[in-house]
Amino acid sequence: MGSHHRLLCPLGVCWRSGADHSITVLEIDNTPIKFEIVLEARVQLGCERVPQLPIPVLDRASQIAEKLLANSDRGADRGTCARDAIDLIMMFHHWGEPRAQAWEIAERAYGPLVRADLEKTLARLAGDPAWLTDCLSRLQVKESARHIIRGCLSEREGLPVL
Repeated sequence: MGSHHRLLCPLGVCWRSGADHSITVLEIDNTPIKFEIVLEARVQLGCERVPQLPIPVLDRASQIAEKLLANSDRGADRGTCARDAIDLIMMFHHWGEPRAQAWEIAERAYGPLVRADLEKTLARLAGDPAWLTDCLSRLQVKESARHIIRGCLSEREGLPVL
């Protein structure tokens, strides 16, 4: 680890910390879950409360905006397996067309590139079935979700009009 990272292990839980983030892995019901806290300085985010959690969570528009920004940051990197675009496909499938607010939040930071970058990533996934299959395998996407993702990509059904 470089000088900008620290490894902290209070109570046996190890955290890797940098200038703008902290990461750990939590195990819940024998399932490892990556937990990351990030300082977001590009945009103003909103939050909401959900009954199941004692702390506020990002509202849906902010969740989508963050994924749009993440796709712009790393969607062209084949090593990330288009994970942000795949997450967006599932978000759109379950939540419907993103509200204009999500696009506005993301475009405040990156402008119209957000839409163009998402379109490029989706076109690459749709146009390269072997790469899509590899991505879904490497990301350990369940078969039921794979079916949804392939269906959305093949017909662009359930995806936003860009």
